Amino acid sequence: MIEMTPGPVRTAPTTPFRTQTGTMFPTMTPSLGGMTTPSPPRTPIPPPTPPTSLPETFPEFAPYLGQCRFVGCSHVKEKGCAVLQAVKDGRIPASRHRSYVRLYDELKDLRDWQHK
Repeated sequence: MIEMTPGPVRTAPTTPFRTQTGTMFPTMTPSLGGMTTPSPPRTPIPPPTPPTSLPETFPEFAPYLGQCRFVGCSHVKEKGCAVLQAVKDGRIPASRHRSYVRLYDELKDLRDWQHK
């Protein structure tokens, strides 16, 4: 038996699975080259995070959540946003906030059923 771990796997955005590992088994059929592998194990990819829960996935935002001027602040461009102020003051790296905004922009247009 030969253990194999695949390299990077390209997945289409519509597939809910990703490949993890595969195992080669010897066969008695020469036409198969003497080795075969069953379907690799697959695990579901978790559904996208709703945009309202996204700030909680950024640990550096935690001290500032709940301190914004407006309830339901998206932490993208609102006045009185504690997260934006922390970015401006250098307490949260600007690169992390850009990552957050990029993810927020992708998730904000998804319908509720797409988050489940």
